[in-house]
Amino acid sequence: MTDVDKAWLAGIIDGEGCIYARMEKSGYLKSSVQIIMTHLPTMQEISRITEGNAPKQQTPARTNKHKAWYIQFQAQRGAALLREILPYMRTKKSQAEIFIRLMEHRGPREALVGELKAAKHDGMEALCTQ
Repeated sequence: MTDVDKAWLAGIIDGEGCIYARMEKSGYLKSSVQIIMTHLPTMQEISRITEGNAPKQQTPARTNKHKAWYIQFQAQRGAALLREILPYMRTKKSQAEIFIRLMEHRGPREALVGELKAAKHDGMEALCTQ
């Protein structure tokens, strides 16, 4: 990924991304970095530069909504992506740093999950498809 690609993707994730983690009742950590938007060509470009999965169509909650597309980077893949673009991030940089620490941590993770939730200033975590 070029530096221009990294800066562009950091802007996309700052604006349209969701950095997500939660502990399941079973003790399993569910975590991902996700991008959701209605512009398919942008999503295809994200997929190309990250060598990631193809965008998947999200089922709209209401019939009058536009088609939306999403790409998800699970756990360690999400952390690797965030490490690459971290120098270019601005508004979700603290969330990215916590997510990376969470993926590197080898002990109880509940406190870090709580820290990530507290770092979300926009309250938009419900937009993730998890």
